[in-house]
Amino acid sequence: MRTLPPTAAPVPLRSLIRALVESVGGDRSEELFRDEIKKYFKAKNVFLLSSGKGALYVALAALQQVSNRTVIIIPAYSSFCLASAAARSGLHVKLCDIDPKTLDFDLDILERLADERTLAVIPVHNHGLACNMEAIRERVSGNGVYIIEDAAQAAGATIERQKLGLAGDLGILSFGRGKNFCALGGGAIVTNDDTLASIIGNLIQKLTKPSKSSEATLCLTGTALGILLQPKRYAIPSALPFLHLGANVFDQGFKVSHLPLISAGVGRRTLAELDHENEIRIHNAFFYRNSLLSNPDLLIPSGPPEAYSVYLRFPVLFKRKEDRERILLLLTKEKLGASRSYPTPLDQIPGFRKSLIGECKIPHARWVADRILTLPTHRYVREEDRARIVQLIKEALK
Repeated sequence: MRTLPPTAAPVPLRSLIRALVESVGGDRSEELFRDEIKKYFKAKNVFLLSSGKGALYVALAALQQVSNRTVIIIPAYSSFCLASAAARSGLHVKLCDIDPKTLDFDLDILERLADERTLAVIPVHNHGLACNMEAIRERVSGNGVYIIEDAAQAAGATIERQKLGLAGDLGILSFGRGKNFCALGGGAIVTNDDTLASIIGNLIQKLTKPSKSSEATLCLTGTALGILLQPKRYAIPSALPFLHLGANVFDQGFKVSHLPLISAGVGRRTLAELDHENEIRIHNAFFYRNSLLSNPDLLIPSGPPEAYSVYLRFPVLFKRKEDRERILLLLTKEKLGASRSYPTPLDQIPGFRKSLIGECKIPHARWVADRILTLPTHRYVREEDRARIVQLIKEALK
């Protein structure tokens, strides 16, 4: 039976084969990939690593070499990968509540939390929905606070024609499976700050290279991904619970290394198609938005008007949490790729609580966690899929 994955970034088999050949032959894929990212994002400095959370960890380590401050501020509702990198850094963490209308920081709370102990603020463009970077800078500027922009889910999105990732002091990209900029794995730090770039470069020199076995595993993973992500086959992996598809995992013991060569080769090809893939996502997102925006039982988050969001997934908030559960069941029964997003606010992760300081007054984050549903936007979503999703939501809310 045709089954839509919640998110998908297909890697054509021909791209995988070419990347494999280049990696075996010692091709300049890594250098070329770095140069192409610099050109696309208009970044002076790009550093390639084994994952997005590894990139964030290295970015935090670099800031700890230029400041003796020990506190970072992150959104209370976000990816568990963010929590993993924050915990591994050894820094203290303050959770900032979010605004359900934007899924961005609650800016008034952010301003109160930032003080003389704050090393960095980390805005996260969740689901490809752009944060208000100008407003964030205004609230924390003058306090000596760095901004690390987590654009792991928003590659290609812009604010006033500037690519997200370069609106802060440092930017984080992710090339993981399920991201719109997929290279089977990996991540990057982008920055126009030469001082920070020099420190990051020194840190990365100490990291190990990926093993040949890990390169081989990536190749096999890529082959399986290309075959099984297609809706006519996705029912197979989705029926196997041990694969933990889409699971959010907190793991502060993750490995940090250089980017695998095969990922560089795949990434070059997916970067070339990124704008086209994003256009598909935006087209599908606008259909959902235009169809559901007027429904009084729903809240549709949006970014700042000057932003061009790319919608890795389309977030919808139900004003009653029982509606969310009922409609998720309907959409899941018809295999239409809906998902709950992150299961809880970050303060509910047992292993992460020891990193937290201050009071966790985050009522909006808890409200969102109980009510959010994300809809698929990727290239496998057909017109009839979108129409059926909207129909089921509207009928269930009558």
